[in-house]
Amino acid sequence: MTKDYQSFFQTSKDYSLNNIDSMKKLHLYFACCATLYLAACTQNPSSPKQTEEVSADTPSSTPEKTAESATNLNFEHFGSFDLSTWTKRPLPQGDDEDDFTTEAFIYEKEGVTLEISESEGEYGRIKFYELKGADGKVQKVRSLNFNNDVLEAEEIVNDYTVEPGKKYTRTQKMATSTFEMKSIPTKLSGAWGQGPADELQK
Repeated sequence: MTKDYQSFFQTSKDYSLNNIDSMKKLHLYFACCATLYLAACTQNPSSPKQTEEVSADTPSSTPEKTAESATNLNFEHFGSFDLSTWTKRPLPQGDDEDDFTTEAFIYEKEGVTLEISESEGEYGRIKFYELKGADGKVQKVRSLNFNNDVLEAEEIVNDYTVEPGKKYTRTQKMATSTFEMKSIPTKLSGAWGQGPADELQK
């Protein structure tokens, strides 16, 4: 994997613990050098690995809805949500770069918020979910990353509702790039790896 693409995916993990308004900064990491990549490393470098390699499903065989059209979310280790009963509003974004577009929304119900953002470019696609309780504390963070360089996808869930926090990770090979997929899967398949959760940035 090239350093630029490593930076792209490393940044996605770091961003899942930051405010969603900083999404545009991801684009700057596409062209960063090795020095910037090292500076963007996660605070918990020993992330868990998937215990089993999973071969890719063809895009047409994936039964999941695309993320944009789904109103009912059901993600392992993250939870189930009927977003049709939540209040939805867009999160303002800056001007999209030439090869990078971002869309973000926040859903709210009874003080609980779920922020969802999606970014896409030639390097791949990243989908983020950040769940906060009525007290404003982060409960869970989920990311689904598609890397067009090595044709591999990674699904990560950080659970802060347990003590100590847990991190679940699994990967899956992609048959094609995201641009060639008939529909974008909303989840991966296969076994999960497990380890300590990433530290929340203050």
